[in-house]
Amino acid sequence: MLRQVGVADTSNVADQLLMLRDGAMVAGYLGDPRTVARSLYNAGRAVITFRK
Repeated sequence: MLRQVGVADTSNVADQLLMLRDGAMVAGYLGDPRTVARSLYNAGRAVITFRK
């Protein structure tokens, strides 16, 4: 999927996205899950856009 959107370094970006997801799971238990989901989405998009 990352290649389909033009990401060349898929392995590193996948690792970064997984790290974001793991942090979001913890944050979702501690805070508002809707806020966490929105933040995760925006952070994921930023990582993908930056690495293109």
